[in-house]
This record gives sequence, structure tokens and C-alpha cells, in this order.
Amino acid sequence: MKKTLILTVILLVSSIYSIGCFSNPSPEKSAELRASAEMEELWGTSVGAVNSDAKLVNDQMSESHRMMAIMILSGAGMDNNVENYDRVYLVDVATEDGNTGKVVVVEKDGKRTTVIPQALKP
Repeated sequence: MKKTLILTVILLVSSIYSIGCFSNPSPEKSAELRASAEMEELWGTSVGAVNSDAKLVNDQMSESHRMMAIMILSGAGMDNNVENYDRVYLVDVATEDGNTGKVVVVEKDGKRTTVIPQALKP
């Protein structure tokens, strides 16, 4: 009985560990998590206080949203041609107390960079 209980606990712990370690979030979710973490630090909020929603910048996106991403990249002195990146995400960020904004997360050669407009910085 005791061996069965120990074996069950070991199997349970190892399955939880493997699910947590081997499940990769989608690229959109990764962009959201990155933007949220950076804005939490910038805005001085607690972990989990910033909600975010990432949208891939592509031809199916509205022209106004594509232009927002391009303007954020330009304002940061970065290459504003979204085609020169592997992926570009326009991310809506918001806190419950009313801070809101849009940031861009770009991915190139496996490296992600969060681009925060000057207007969102304290």
C-alpha cells in the first residue's frame, strides 16, 4: 500500500512537472506575457496586474492597426518595415485601474524585443 502511494505521488509530480516544462505557449501568448511583464515593471504594478492581448501584424490586420505598429517602431528608431522581422505583434496592455496602451513585440532571428512608445513611459 505504501509503495503504491509513493509511486502514485511520484507519477503525479513528474506528470505535472513535464506538462509545465514541455508545453510551449503560442507565439501570441508569449508576446502577451512578455509585454505584460515589461509593462508591470514599467508601471510599478504587481505581477499579474497587466492584461494583454496580442495580434499578429499581417495583411489580414486592419490598415489602422498596421500603421500603429509601424508608428511605434518608427518612434523607437527601429526599422518600420514589418516584413523585415520574423513576427510582429501589436499588443493591447491594460490595468484594472485604467492604464492602457499599445506596445509592439518584434521577433527576429529567435530574439524578441518589446517596443514601448514614449507616451507610455512614466
